[in-house]
Amino acid sequence: MGFIALGLAVVGLILGCVPVVPVIVIGMVLLFAALVVGIIALFVKHTAKWPAIVSIVVSVIGGVIAAVVLLVVAVFSIAQGPVDSGPVSSPAPSISAPSEQPTDAPESSDRPTPAEISEGYLAIMHADGVHDYDDPEIAECIGQKMYDSDVSDETLWAGIKDEYPGADEFEHARDVLTDVLLFCKP
Repeated sequence: MGFIALGLAVVGLILGCVPVVPVIVIGMVLLFAALVVGIIALFVKHTAKWPAIVSIVVSVIGGVIAAVVLLVVAVFSIAQGPVDSGPVSSPAPSISAPSEQPTDAPESSDRPTPAEISEGYLAIMHADGVHDYDDPEIAECIGQKMYDSDVSDETLWAGIKDEYPGADEFEHARDVLTDVLLFCKP
């Protein structure tokens, strides 16, 4: 049993050092199994004790290393931002470029209020069948964050009227809105 524990500990240590989250988790499970089997092997009569002791030590050290690797991977993942890993529980609305030509100027040269912004964007989302952001706090958050963003007044007016502000402005506003939606409803 001591050699089985030692084998589990070595494989767990190796997998725990691979900077891929599922592999690290498998490594940590193997390290825990090695620790348990190693402790059991210490109490089995007529077996060599040194493999059990070594497996316990390797399991503990490997667990610490795997935890550090997991922490580093998590920190770098958070620092790099979200990674597209498949569907999310509540999908973000699909924001596509309206077919209209660029607008000349907004009705007002002033920046729309946060309430106008959230109302306009929610109306567009409702037209697409998306109701995931209807909560008043989330809607208020969307309006305020878009208001505070560096999106131009003209682009905000065009956006809440479902008009096309131009390619560059549209791309920037879409990127900002995506970040805002993720912030307001993580």
